Amino acid sequence: MNNTTSSLPNRTMLSVLVPAVAALVWILLSASPAFADEFRVGILLDPATSDSTFMEGFQLAVDQSPDVSHPPGVEGGDHLGSMDVVMVVIGDATGSDGLLAAANRLVEGEGVAIIVADISPESLRTIMGPITDSGTMLLALSNVASEEFPETPRLLIVGDQSGVDALLTDRAATFRDAFIEANGGAPSEAATRGYIAGRLVDIGVEATDRDPSDTGTLIDAMTAAIRTSADAPAADQTDSPAPPVSATIDTALAADSEQSNDPQVSSGFGGALVVGGVLGIVIVGGLILRSSLQRRPDAPQ
Repeated sequence: MNNTTSSLPNRTMLSVLVPAVAALVWILLSASPAFADEFRVGILLDPATSDSTFMEGFQLAVDQSPDVSHPPGVEGGDHLGSMDVVMVVIGDATGSDGLLAAANRLVEGEGVAIIVADISPESLRTIMGPITDSGTMLLALSNVASEEFPETPRLLIVGDQSGVDALLTDRAATFRDAFIEANGGAPSEAATRGYIAGRLVDIGVEATDRDPSDTGTLIDAMTAAIRTSADAPAADQTDSPAPPVSATIDTALAADSEQSNDPQVSSGFGGALVVGGVLGIVIVGGLILRSSLQRRPDAPQ
């Protein structure tokens, strides 16, 4: 009789504690931001002004980006900014209709977070409005000064002024040396532009803490990288340096620096720590409660 009486509070406690813990875990997981592992970048190449070596330069930047998006021993694909990246390349769009169709495919069909465009100034004028109006960031590599374009949020133009050359020489193996080792030949101007674009995307996405939809942070981080590069002293060059690529920045283009309205994305490791800590507290509290109930004297029969 005593055993039956003393076990009743324990069963009652567990019947309340287990649903409570389950509900708490559900609330935490529902309130926590999504754990993003991958983003998509669109690459739009104008066949009249670019060539396939652009992607050789971009791929080198991808290969140099540290793979910290997976646990040790887990193989990942291409990565930029501590995230897996899928590159969607369109290299045959011509004319206004073709360029607009390509931009629409990247934004609506592929859902890219960033579009890198190695195109002419005329082509840039055709697509910049529809792309940036959609909320997608546009990184344009056009031989033009940004002041020739209207003030446009979510647009960063890398043009023909001095600014980003230091990104070609800021690593132990310069861009030229690394490119020759990877591809067996000296880089072209298009390959150099591709490498600069890849480096800027890497820097920008890293700054967003795995939320590349945060276009304000993307713009700010890329702009800071260009300014830092422009202020850096020139490093020693090889006898045949890579073709210079430089940038022009309209500071008004970073007007969209406010945080994105989308939920902030954080790492799964941090969320797991929060959930684990709360569960630990709940379990310890339950054990203490159970112990106190077991020490209570049985009710008089």
